[in-house]
Amino acid sequence: LDETATPDDLLLAINKFADLSSGKNETWRGIASSEITKILKKANVTGASEIIKNALSLKKQNLSDRYNKSSFLEDIEPWPSQVDGDQLLSKIEIIIIRFLVLPEQAETAIALWVLFSWCHDSFSVSPILNIQSPTMRCGKTTVLKILRRLVPKPLPTSNISTAGLFRSIEHFKSTLIVDEADTFLKVNEEINGVLNSGHEKDIAFVVRAEGDNHKPKKFCVWCPKIIAGIGRRKDTLEDRSITINMKRKLPGDKVEKFIPNNVDEFEQICQKASRWADDYQDKLFEASPVIPEELNDRAADKLGHI
Repeated sequence: LDETATPDDLLLAINKFADLSSGKNETWRGIASSEITKILKKANVTGASEIIKNALSLKKQNLSDRYNKSSFLEDIEPWPSQVDGDQLLSKIEIIIIRFLVLPEQAETAIALWVLFSWCHDSFSVSPILNIQSPTMRCGKTTVLKILRRLVPKPLPTSNISTAGLFRSIEHFKSTLIVDEADTFLKVNEEINGVLNSGHEKDIAFVVRAEGDNHKPKKFCVWCPKIIAGIGRRKDTLEDRSITINMKRKLPGDKVEKFIPNNVDEFEQICQKASRWADDYQDKLFEASPVIPEELNDRAADKLGHI
């Protein structure tokens, strides 16, 4: 841009800068804002600083509106072209390790489970993704924030009744994300039974009596499930889970602070995951992976699909 730039040229440049700022940290935005303000002043633009500030503020609000509108229980438009599954998996892994300190290969297990959630109905067994923290401040909340932006139709909750659980799964057909499991889950046998019953597709149902005449009604409890909390879950639930044992970040561990403002990055991953699942659902349904002999039947079921 220079003094000959037209208003259209200026508008295009400002909008491009606002788009590039998506997902960048405050230091990057501060330096970039200063530089582009200098350029606008050289182009004789009055009030350049305020224009840039307003452009960034509007971009941030638009991204927030898009996320609030589109992510909650909404179907997503698949990516328009074929997707390389290996590249997609690697991209998910990179995002995870950017923000989290995890045990070795945990990012791969999480990324595989994310892709599994997009093609969930191609499988006969649904392992729970069990996020366990030994204590507070081990990244549990951060991993849930990231997962909520990577899975299909996320339904997050920090507490839920047994009836709320099976009715929500039946109604929303979502990816259930249960946090604070340590505060209510271990002491509730009934809700554990419902979660356990969602493990195998053929029998993923509970029956309850409805109405004044107590007419039996069947509820489907088949959906991808993430459960997170401090400490261990019940043995029967862990047996049906892929467990990620979180750990506290040490002084030498370097990860980025997760700031949930890069809607485009997560939206593209979801679109690509949706397309990949659409293209390969039949092959996944027919797949028969080789399972290590040392695994017991339950472990073979839950790990074989992943």
